[in-house]
Amino acid sequence: MGYTTLKQIASITMGQSPKSEFVTNQQTGLPLLNGPTEFGDYHPYPKQFSSKYSKMAKSGDLLFCVRGSVGKMNWANQEYAIGRGIAAIASKNGADFNFFIKALIEIKLPSLLSIATGSTFPNISRGMLEELSFPVVHETEVKIISSLLSNIERYVFNLNLQNQVLEKMAQAIFKHWFVDFEFPNEQGKPYKSSGGKMVASELGEIPEGWLVVSLLEKSDLLSGGTPKTTNDNYWGGNIPWVSAKDIGRNQSYTFVTKTEKTITELGLRHSAANLLPKYTTVLVARGSVGKFAVLGTEMCINQSCYGLFPKKKEDYVLTYFTFKNALDRMQKMVHGTVFDTVTTNTLRDTLVLSAPDRIRVLLRKTVNPLFEKILINQEQIQTLTKMRDLLLPKLISGEIKIKAS
Repeated sequence: MGYTTLKQIASITMGQSPKSEFVTNQQTGLPLLNGPTEFGDYHPYPKQFSSKYSKMAKSGDLLFCVRGSVGKMNWANQEYAIGRGIAAIASKNGADFNFFIKALIEIKLPSLLSIATGSTFPNISRGMLEELSFPVVHETEVKIISSLLSNIERYVFNLNLQNQVLEKMAQAIFKHWFVDFEFPNEQGKPYKSSGGKMVASELGEIPEGWLVVSLLEKSDLLSGGTPKTTNDNYWGGNIPWVSAKDIGRNQSYTFVTKTEKTITELGLRHSAANLLPKYTTVLVARGSVGKFAVLGTEMCINQSCYGLFPKKKEDYVLTYFTFKNALDRMQKMVHGTVFDTVTTNTLRDTLVLSAPDRIRVLLRKTVNPLFEKILINQEQIQTLTKMRDLLLPKLISGEIKIKAS
C-alpha cells in the first residue's frame, strides 16, 4: 500500500488575524473566527465580524484549531474570515471528501499533538499539517467512507440538537411553574394570573402553601475522593470516576455518560470515593464553579465535586433545575482567593422553594420523560461515537471494506 500526504490531497489555508480597526461586534463584513471558543458541537457561533480580511474559509471547509486548544475541529456552515488560530482545510476532490479528510486527521492527531511547538500554548504550523502521511485509498472507497462518516456525524449532530430542544422545553416548564408561579391550580388554570394567593418570604412573594428551605433539606449531599494514583491496582476498572474535567468536557450535555478515567472495586474500597446513584446532580465545587450535570449511571466523583441526590429519586429533574436556578445566588457566596469554592455551608445557606406534593408529582410526569429521552439520545451518541472510532482505523487501512449499495 502506497502513502500520500495531506498536502497532496487537500488545500490548507492558514488564518491571519485582521487588524483591530477592521474587527467589530456589528454584523458587517464576514463573521470572524479566532479560535475554539467560538466552536459549537458541529459548526461555529461567531461573536465578531471583519470588514477587511486576508484569509477566509468557504462553506463546507473543515475548521482546525492550530493554536492553544490544538486539534479541535468544526465545520464551516458559511464563509468565514479566519484568524491565526484557525486553519481551513478542504479536499482537492470536492466537499464530498471532506469527512474523509477529517477522519485522516483524527487518526494522526495524537502524533500531531506530540510535535506541537510551545509548552504553554501549543502551535501547529502549515508544514506539520502538510506532511501528515496516510495510506492511499481508492477513490471509490473514499466516497463510501466519507459518506458513512458524514451520515454518522450528522445523525449525532441532530441528536445533540434534539437534546438542546428537550432541555429548553423542560427549563421553560420549570420556569413557568417555579419562577413565574403559573403552575396549574386545582381547576387547571395558571395559578398566579388566575388570582392565586401569594405570601411574603425570604425569596420574595411565593404561592400560599409553598415553603422556603435549605437546598440540603431537599437533597442529600454526597462527596467523593481519589484513590492513590501511584497504585495501578486502583485504576482502569469498570467504575466511572468523575473529575471537574469531565463536567467541563460534557457541559454541552445534560448527563455525564462517560468519564476520562475509571477506578476498580479495590480503588473504591481503599479511598474516600463513594459510588453515587444514577440521577445525582454533580457540581464542580472548586475552580470551575458553576459547571454541573446529571449522572447517567452510577459513578464516583473526586473531592473537587459534590453530588446532590433528591430525597425522592423521582425529583431528580426538579433538583437539577432548582440548583440551576439558585446558581447565581450561590456564586455570590463562594469563598476563596486562588480558587472559587463552594463549601457545605454554601449549599446549606442556599435557599430554595419547596412546592406541595401535587405540584412536584405533576412536574415529574411532565418533564421527567423529556430527560429520559435526553439520556437515551446521549447513550446512542456514545455508542455511535465508539463504533465510529473503532471502525475508522480499520476502514482507512483497508482491513474492513464497505461495498457500495
